[in-house]
Amino acid sequence: MSLFNKIFKGQEKDKKHDCELVYAPITGEYVSLEKIPDPVFSSGVLGDGCGIIPHRGEVTSPVDGKVMIVSDTKHSVSIEAHDGRQFLIHIGIDTVNMNGNGFDVLVKVGDDVKVGQNIMKCDLDKIIEAGYQTTSAFLLVNSSEYKEINFKIDEQINLGEIVGNIR
Repeated sequence: MSLFNKIFKGQEKDKKHDCELVYAPITGEYVSLEKIPDPVFSSGVLGDGCGIIPHRGEVTSPVDGKVMIVSDTKHSVSIEAHDGRQFLIHIGIDTVNMNGNGFDVLVKVGDDVKVGQNIMKCDLDKIIEAGYQTTSAFLLVNSSEYKEINFKIDEQINLGEIVGNIR
């Protein structure tokens, strides 16, 4: 973990740049939204963000906030930050069809979460064995309410590192 991440861990505001920080919920390769092989996500209709090609099945909270939605099929979680930013973490493509097999959600609706808190585990091998892609969506659902959204893309990012900022 870099010194910058250690200093700002658990703090969502970068006062120097007047923006809200976002931390990586998954270790993997972060790619542009357009590279998510599902038009619902890649078109941006559900919000701006990025795709993640996960290297591990651990998922943590990208912000301090509250769990708003946990899908019945355990493949997605929505978290609202204390400042109103609304994030969706959706694991894999068409994994709703797995009916929760290979997913373990560690939080429930209404839970308060902190940056870096484990919220879900998924078995990437089971997703692949079931015939689905592991590429995941990480979206700011209410992105239209913000003037600038920046996510690092085309690079490997580890769990808990700063992945972006929102103004």
